[in-house]
Amino acid sequence: MALQDLVFDQKLWIRDTLGDRHVVRPREVLAFFNNPLVLSYLAMIVALLCAADPSGMRDHVNIFYTLLIWPAVSATYLLTALLLSLCLAALQLRTPNFTIPSLIFHGLALAPSLMLGKSLTYFATSGASGFGILPETIYYLIIIEIVTIMFFRFVRPLLALSEQSAVTAPEQPQEKTLTIGSERFALAAVRSLEAKEHHVQVSLSSGRETLRARLSDIVAQTNTADGIQPHRSWWVAYHAIQRIEKKGTRSILVLEDGTEIPLARSRVEEVNAWFATQQNADHGSVG
Repeated sequence: MALQDLVFDQKLWIRDTLGDRHVVRPREVLAFFNNPLVLSYLAMIVALLCAADPSGMRDHVNIFYTLLIWPAVSATYLLTALLLSLCLAALQLRTPNFTIPSLIFHGLALAPSLMLGKSLTYFATSGASGFGILPETIYYLIIIEIVTIMFFRFVRPLLALSEQSAVTAPEQPQEKTLTIGSERFALAAVRSLEAKEHHVQVSLSSGRETLRARLSDIVAQTNTADGIQPHRSWWVAYHAIQRIEKKGTRSILVLEDGTEIPLARSRVEEVNAWFATQQNADHGSVG
């Protein structure tokens, strides 16, 4: 694979001020600008900035000028954020687990657009607007952080679901996937899911990831043959189960990697019957 492809497909880990850790790839960022939902979201934000005028620009220039400067400043920020993501992707080829705080990312991406906006306003008013930077920087960082959190929590999950529900050609069946938070995983790679408060720990054939999601939303994407909930806090993929056994007075599921998952007493009969049915179906298909 070419270095360019490696950079565009490299995972970038970003942690927001609420403590959530998000993953994004530069190629995905580029795709955002071709998505109608994302473009509508961005247009709404620019319209709100023009209407609210948080910098007080209309005190110095007329409203028509503000309708030109806010889109220009917003476009500059987005372009800078894209270039910054490419630079970080190249860096993370060597440090793949590095997580950058979102405020630092926004601060670096904000600097050129803020300078552009202040410069245009300063020259348009012949210096009457002043050139203060620091107070407005803090204010805009708060705005961008809120907008980013809203995107990751509400807009991006909609994008993943819409992609998953897209119609595919019958002659080209797609591998089944699970949308977990803002990420999508091949079902064949998922071993188990464990609910942990507002997050779900995903056990994969390649490791583990913890994402903000609800277990019930993920289970709703599966069917009976895919897996089962042996406990209200767990979901286990059928292909990952090696056997069911007794351990003392409790029953457990033993996965192929040796992981032991508790089986709720109220679900012992249900899980045993389900596992037997799936095994019989496998044997029947093989025969």
